[in-house]
Amino acid sequence: VLEELCDSPEFEAVLRVRTERVQAFLGSKLPLTFHELLSILCGLSNMNIKTSPLPTGSLFGDVFTQQDALRQLGARFFDFHCANTLVFGDLHYLSCTAEELEQSISIFQDKESLIMKLMNASDLSECVIPYRGVHSAGLIKNRATGFRQRIKSRTCVASFYSMLGILVRKFGSEAVVRDFWNPKMLHPIHGLLRIA
Repeated sequence: VLEELCDSPEFEAVLRVRTERVQAFLGSKLPLTFHELLSILCGLSNMNIKTSPLPTGSLFGDVFTQQDALRQLGARFFDFHCANTLVFGDLHYLSCTAEELEQSISIFQDKESLIMKLMNASDLSECVIPYRGVHSAGLIKNRATGFRQRIKSRTCVASFYSMLGILVRKFGSEAVVRDFWNPKMLHPIHGLLRIA
């Protein structure tokens, strides 16, 4: 149903404010389609996302990737680049004591909390569309509130990983590092180190 709604101009108009906020965060060097932005907003969904256009005269159809695979790609990209650029970015770690190195690594152990802080600081957490199953489950109010918060948190993390996966698949790792990771994630005021 969601994939059919993507082709509806009315549906796109309703979500335009949210998708524009995500695109503004990414910047103009990494433009995404409405369908790609929508899959970021719905982080826990498992949409099929077109990752390769149909070549002219091709006998084969477009290439699609499931969102779950893109989330996994985004999670691996995040883990690798957190360790590579923030902990082991230079030779300083060679002279660290084991305790100092453990402390540097432990900052990034609670990834869910770190990503939530980043999404909140960037005002992206208000853009995500959390799974609505709790609303229809008939839970008592205090339990439903806790579940809603956990679902929103998980949706934010899944949205972030989906975003990274889509960017890496569409633009390649080098472009994502150059145009997104270095300017956004390593930013001295709004980046990961400041938030951690």
